Amino acid sequence: MDFDSRNMQHVLSTEFREDTVWYHIKLKPSADNVLSKTTFWLGGDAKEDIYKILKKKHKINKKDVEWIKQETPPFVGE
Repeated sequence: MDFDSRNMQHVLSTEFREDTVWYHIKLKPSADNVLSKTTFWLGGDAKEDIYKILKKKHKINKKDVEWIKQETPPFVGE
């Protein structure tokens, strides 16, 4: 996992397709999950895909998500 301390954002994967749709994610505060202390990015085809990734790989439920925004992350070139 790469960490960008300037923006306090986790990048969970640096491998992506040129047409990847990116989602900026903020979790609700939780003492049990370090990802709740920052925002992070995941790529997927739709918001529902992001919820599936969060559940399967990170054991994070929909109710634990404060917000998900479709945005272009700073690490993707123009």
